[in-house]
Formats: sequence, C-alpha cells, structure tokens
Amino acid sequence: ALVEADIDYEVIYAGKAFLVQAFCKILAEEGFGLDASSGGEIYSALAAGFPAKRIYFHGNNKSEEEISFAIENNVGTIVIDNRNELESVNRIAGGKKCLINIMIRVTPGVDTHTHSKIRTGQLDSKFGFPISEMKDFFPEILSKENLIYKGLHCHIGSQLFETEPYFLAIEEMVQLIKIIFKEYQTKTEYLSLGGGLGVKYTDRDKPVSIKDFVQQIIKKVKK
Repeated sequence: ALVEADIDYEVIYAGKAFLVQAFCKILAEEGFGLDASSGGEIYSALAAGFPAKRIYFHGNNKSEEEISFAIENNVGTIVIDNRNELESVNRIAGGKKCLINIMIRVTPGVDTHTHSKIRTGQLDSKFGFPISEMKDFFPEILSKENLIYKGLHCHIGSQLFETEPYFLAIEEMVQLIKIIFKEYQTKTEYLSLGGGLGVKYTDRDKPVSIKDFVQQIIKKVKK
C-alpha cells in the first residue's frame, strides 16, 4: 500500500526558537527530532550528545562549509531547498564517498491569514520548490547518485490560528506523493508538515490547543 493504515509520527523541534546544550539534552531524552538551520545549531546539538541521525538540516542559504560539516558528522537528513543546493549536496557527498538522506522542501501554494513577512506556503515564496514544478523536476532529484530521496517537507507560515490552511496543504502534498509514486514508482517515506501555531499576543487572539491541532492533523493525513 502507498500509505500504511497506521501512521507513525515524530515531533521535530525547531532549534532556531531556542537552542542551548542543556535543552538539547532534554530534547534527546524526550525522543524529539531536531530541525537545525545552521552549522552552529548542529554543533550545539552534537556537543550535547544529541543523536545526529535525528537532526534535519534546514535552510535556504546553507554554506558549503555547513553542508560539509553536516555530512562529516552524519546528520540524518538534509532538507533540500533549491536547485543549487541539490547540486552542492550531491557533489560534496560524492567527494566524501557517502550517501545522504534528503527531503525536498515544497511550497504547496497555500496562503495563510498571517503577517506577510511570515507567510511561507505561497507559490512565490523564496523557500523551497513550487509544487507545480515538482512533477517535471523529480527525475533530476532521482538522478543524483549520492542522494537518497526520503520525503517531502512543507512550511506554510507562522503565528497561525486556523487549521484549514494545514488541511489544504496536506491535500496538496499527499496528491504530490501520489503523483511521484505513479509517475516514478518511488515511495515517499516521510511527510514533514511545518508551520507555527499562533500564540496569544492580544486578547483577540484565539490559539488552537496543541492537542486538538495534532489530533486533527493526524486524522486528516490518515483520511
């Protein structure tokens, strides 16, 4: 089956929110994954003994030094944000004679009711590959001999109070998973659904409870 009846899920903490070694140890103890968006965040996590295999290296402006550092330290997954990065990661991994797990960041074309500076899911976002281009671009991803395709990632924005944009993003991403499977006989093992739930800054803000949100997301993915 393309999707198993039971869906395993992992909570992945965004290191850019707050990351010191003591907190990395707590994340490790609790079984979290870690989104790292810089070489410094990777360094802090590794120095604290955080498992490298549970680190996901994000960002749309990774330097070659940071990519090399991540690969040398066996970071579990690099999330590819653009074509230049795809080429760089493949070349650097080849030079080190190793294979690297990758996920692809996709902009699902979902707009959100939040501040324009923290919207990230629309098609003209500077982050990731437009979903409309993925079908034709996917063979290039598969052609990279040093990269192992594992899955897709999206992030639709921050400070969000509505669940509907997440549901729309799920529909778009699962449809893309189907297309990849049908056209290229390639299974997508992981789907990473990013986006920041809103917090209460003013009396008018009505945040969704984390528990309700997670239950709704899991239910929608299974459906």
